[in-house]
Order: sequence, then structure tokens, then C-alpha cells
Amino acid sequence: MTALACGWRSRVAAKRSRVASSWRSAGRRPGPDSTSARWVAVTAAVALSGLVQGGFSFVGFVPRGQTERMDFIEKLSCMAEPCVCFESPNRLAETLRAMADAMPERPIVIARELTKLHEEVIRGVVRDVALLEREWVGEVTVVLGPWAGRIEEAVSDTQVDARIDDELGRGVHTRTVAAKVAAWSGRSRRDVYARVVERLEMVRKRKD
Repeated sequence: MTALACGWRSRVAAKRSRVASSWRSAGRRPGPDSTSARWVAVTAAVALSGLVQGGFSFVGFVPRGQTERMDFIEKLSCMAEPCVCFESPNRLAETLRAMADAMPERPIVIARELTKLHEEVIRGVVRDVALLEREWVGEVTVVLGPWAGRIEEAVSDTQVDARIDDELGRGVHTRTVAAKVAAWSGRSRRDVYARVVERLEMVRKRKD
């Protein structure tokens, strides 16, 4: 066994107990199923990412539904500790774009086909990785690094309204618009949803 392989195995072993703890907190029970390919994917991705120095949260699969996915990403953007999740390669590009709205500068590692012939690890910040024009295939594990939140000027009402109008103009569902704009602007989803309703009423009055 090479020194590199020994080092990789030691890093995985050192973090395995933390994975078990995060697995339990996500409502899963470590056992025969969790020691299969998915378990290996989590431990390998964490070890190879270089983003996890202590504890982290395993949050399972990104939800399929658009509104549920936006809720999920909004919660991730409020979590300071590193997070690990699984995503379908067919939905990964859309998920990355949504993550880029909520946490553009957050460090991210996309680990694909780990322990297999075509293993690949992509590193960067969410905004840059979301801009990659490529096809995603195979099993994908996403590792998000520590996050202190967005450091930028507050988004103005005018900017929020413009973003709402743009999303509505593209036919996005109202609740999904609220979730996306809330994650992007840092405002509460309830306040943004009320603003979405107001914008819709304004459009209806113009048409009347």
C-alpha cells in the first residue's frame, strides 16, 4: 500500500465517527446499508475535500421538488458548519445555480464517482462551480465548506422587486420565487412572499 493510500485511509478512519454522528442526526441509522457505496462516498468526499477540520452535518439528498429544494438550500445557507449532501447528476446544475444565489462565495467540492475508475473532484466556490458548462454524470457527493454568511451591502427594495418581477416573468411559481429571492437577498421568506403577492396584484391591476 502506498503512503498516499495510507494517508487517505487514515483520514477516512479519523472522520468515520463524525460521519456516524451526522448520519444519526439526519435520521439515519448506521448499519449494513450505510456501509455500502453511499457510506464510502460520504467518508471519501469528506476526507478528500480538505474543507472539514472538525464536525460537519450530513443532510441527505437534495429534495426533488423545486420549492422543497429552495427551502433546503435556504437552510444550508444558514448553517455555518461544513455540510455534505447527495444530488442527482440530472439536477446538479440547477441546484448549483440556486446555491450560487444563496451562498456564492462558499467553498464547495463536487466529488464524482469516488473510488471508481472515473473518479473526479472539482473544487472552488459555489458561484464559479455553478458557471461550469459541462455534463454531470455518475454518483455525486457535494461538500460545502464552513460558511460565515454573505458579506455584502443589503439588497435594496428596488433590487428585490426587480428580481421578483424577473422570476415571475419566467413563469416561476410564487412560493418558489419567494424562496429563491429570500435566499438571494437574506430577507425572511415571509416578507418576500408578501412582496411577491403585492407585485402580482400590481400586474393584475395593470391588465385590468
